[in-house]
Amino acid sequence: MSLMPKTRRRFVLLAAMALSGCAPLLPGGTAPRLFVLSPRTEFTSPLPSADWRLAIAQPYAPAEIDSARIALRRGPFAIDYFADAAWPDRAPTMMQSLLLESFEETGRLPSVTREQQGLTADILLLTELQRFDAAYDQASGNPTVVVRILAQLASLPGHTIFAETRTEHREPVPRNDIDAIVAGFDRAQGAAMADIVAWALKNGGKRS
Repeated sequence: MSLMPKTRRRFVLLAAMALSGCAPLLPGGTAPRLFVLSPRTEFTSPLPSADWRLAIAQPYAPAEIDSARIALRRGPFAIDYFADAAWPDRAPTMMQSLLLESFEETGRLPSVTREQQGLTADILLLTELQRFDAAYDQASGNPTVVVRILAQLASLPGHTIFAETRTEHREPVPRNDIDAIVAGFDRAQGAAMADIVAWALKNGGKRS
């Protein structure tokens, strides 16, 4: 198995940058509001302790998600972005930090680091951020936040993948405003973090 990007035939319709709020700021322009998400700090079931060291790779994401812009989806093909709102960093970089903090919060690992730090580790966590958007596909006019992540565990130093899972969470948003939508992102990604942390701790000991 491999986490190399699959060949995709994507038909992405991007609105004009000025309309989506993504144009560079002009003199006197207003900077977008920045929104941060929270790491997972609570887990519904006890987590096992581990005697292996974890490194977390930078998540892969397709081009329409690999951005600091907050993505929205209207129908199966069209991607746009919320005006005047953004994440503080590119979504994959932000998700790597959230994963790192979520694993640290468990206190179940001897060490957890980013892969790019180059520190010694026994297992590498690979992730692909497949969906990270607010989907407008309901008659109510309010979006549903969708977070879908493919995760794999690879033994080090051989990079042999020995476990794989996929988690998806959908959070209906009660109001069509950016604060409610970001709260939906926080709930959905938090649930995904909980799934991945619990799965990795339970399966890390299966490495060859």
